[in-house]
Amino acid sequence: MRGEAALRARGGARSRNRLRAGLSEDPQRLDLQTLLARAYFLGGQRVEAAEMCTAIIKKLPYCLDANQILADILSKTERGEEARAY
Repeated sequence: MRGEAALRARGGARSRNRLRAGLSEDPQRLDLQTLLARAYFLGGQRVEAAEMCTAIIKKLPYCLDANQILADILSKTERGEEARAY
């Protein structure tokens, strides 16, 4: 959980920037995409997190992290019924 604490702290923006930099070098890295989705989610950037998770799930439908994040986001919106699919 130490990593999540860092993403929530002031360094969260720095962490997101580093993850984006890593993805600019290798956009196909699903591990970095998943970490960035979690960083967006923990930073309160729900739209960005949902978009990233949707892209990940298209490539890896059973990605646990992406499905959990998207389900959590959807369950807190008017699209709560859609969360059951994830």
